[in-house]
Amino acid sequence: MENGRFPRWMKVTVLLVVVLLVWWLWPSNRGEEVRNAGPSGPEVKVLKLEVQMVPSFNEFAGSVQSCQTATISSRIVAHVLEIKVYPGESVKQGALLVKLEDKDLRARMSQAESQLKAAEATREEAEKDFVRVRDLVKQQIEPVQQQEQVESKVKNARAAAEAAKQQVNEARETLGYAEITAPFDGMVVDKQAEPGDLAYAGRTLLVLQDPGRLRLEAPVSEQCTR
Repeated sequence: MENGRFPRWMKVTVLLVVVLLVWWLWPSNRGEEVRNAGPSGPEVKVLKLEVQMVPSFNEFAGSVQSCQTATISSRIVAHVLEIKVYPGESVKQGALLVKLEDKDLRARMSQAESQLKAAEATREEAEKDFVRVRDLVKQQIEPVQQQEQVESKVKNARAAAEAAKQQVNEARETLGYAEITAPFDGMVVDKQAEPGDLAYAGRTLLVLQDPGRLRLEAPVSEQCTR
């Protein structure tokens, strides 16, 4: 020491030591050194994400049905007399399927035809009287009022004959209901009546389907249609 003071080189040395300690103990520098000195981290893999359409499948229970099905029933109340077909049999359009008892229907038809015959006879007689009276009126043998009366009878006789003819047509149409025929070419798939059973409107006697036109029917959830 000179004059109680440290030499200059010692002061410089102490200052450098202090600066080094400060730099070493500084957090950022210490952390960088720790990171550099520490073991290397795990290897990072980069994955590329892509959107793809994935098909989704759903299962639904269904059944094969005919596109054309006919439920055969009667239009009249009558007992089944005969069933001409059996399940599994193929039939042509117009083929006789079921025959019903028609005794009462034929009696009604006969009665209507008799009434028509009588009405036609009355009409013809009234028309002949009209011609005869008209000629007498022209000859001034009969008064005009007589011609008007006969003309009125002719009109009534013609109306009665027309009504009787309509009754015959209705009876004939009803009689036709006693024979039930196939509405189209198809196959009998079900039989629900036997001879002697009472047939009436709404009661199923046979079920007829067209096997040449089929379709698949299955209930599908509404969510699957969106």
